[in-house]
Amino acid sequence: MLSFLPWLKFCLFTVLLNYPFIQLEILLGDNLTQTPTLVTQEIRYRLPQAGEVFFVWAVNTGQMTPEDIRPISQIFRKDSTILKLMARQGDTFVARVQAPTGTTIIYGFWITSNQDGLEIKPIWDGRTNYQERLVEDKIIEIETNLNEIQQAHFSEKPTVVNPPNQVENNPIEVKATAKLPSPTPLPKPTAAAKNKLVTQELHLSVPEAGEILLVWGINGWQAAPEELRPPGTIIPNKTMRTPMLREGNIFSIKLQLPVGTTIDYGFLITKNHQGEDIENIWVADGKRDYKTIVTEDNVLEIKKTVTISSEDEDKAGANRSDAQPESGAEGVASSRTAAPGDTLSFYRGWLWPGLSLAGITLILSLVLIRKKQARSRLTE
Repeated sequence: MLSFLPWLKFCLFTVLLNYPFIQLEILLGDNLTQTPTLVTQEIRYRLPQAGEVFFVWAVNTGQMTPEDIRPISQIFRKDSTILKLMARQGDTFVARVQAPTGTTIIYGFWITSNQDGLEIKPIWDGRTNYQERLVEDKIIEIETNLNEIQQAHFSEKPTVVNPPNQVENNPIEVKATAKLPSPTPLPKPTAAAKNKLVTQELHLSVPEAGEILLVWGINGWQAAPEELRPPGTIIPNKTMRTPMLREGNIFSIKLQLPVGTTIDYGFLITKNHQGEDIENIWVADGKRDYKTIVTEDNVLEIKKTVTISSEDEDKAGANRSDAQPESGAEGVASSRTAAPGDTLSFYRGWLWPGLSLAGITLILSLVLIRKKQARSRLTE
């Protein structure tokens, strides 16, 4: 029995010797599956004479804005620009943009009403210096007035100037070939269009889900008039919930609302793909609720990777949460959006190398033990 001790020590030594290489594999696996770092730019546009301002932006590459950074809750226009209603804070209008590090964005401002909230002939502020290369989280403050805007003499399609030269020890090639066209006028809720209803169709792709409810409100999470609610809508805790129609892995719903309405919404997964109840899973736009402004007939495609674990199924019913936070529907239930590559990194970085090393060590140990036993028999 004691003759096995040296070989057991050898096995332990082999595992310890290979431990640093296992850790290196973990790091390499994580780096290979790491998603690009997103940078947030907060634009603060101060214009005391304005009552409503839209933020218009695009990626400065001369191509369409990549799908993975298009904000679903904003309007993606046919001219490759993205339109977002800015939040009003006193006489300042605020918008946030997220894109991968190193991205260059170009932008402008679309002024549609005065400080009294009265409609005006839209004014386009799209100066050539309105561009930014995203390096780190940053707040951009712009202070202007209507006289300054009118004196700039903007063309219908202002071109973008070349970005400043990059630092020599960190060169990044940026092609300044994109143009930010002046957006076409937005449909305004005028006397002829105030009662016009337009269709907003939401498509959500979650392959693991069996039942999804649209949790929504209008103009700050208020309940829509009864005649505008789709069939099956209920209002627990003052928030509307409407079951979505399932077609394969796609869940869809159509809403018909007046032009100018703001839709606040998120999604609640209540069953898995087998139709079994699970603990509610809340799906939102990151840490914020989705928000869409109704301007014209529109189809919004939303894709989410959501992992429905066995724990969710075990806790179904007993821990089902119907609570609504004060700031909207965020937090209806815990979100379990899967991090890309986490599982892959674990298996590639630890499990398989570990099993391989253990197997090789065991085989070598058995071979050496057999050889020693054979030598012992010969000597006897």
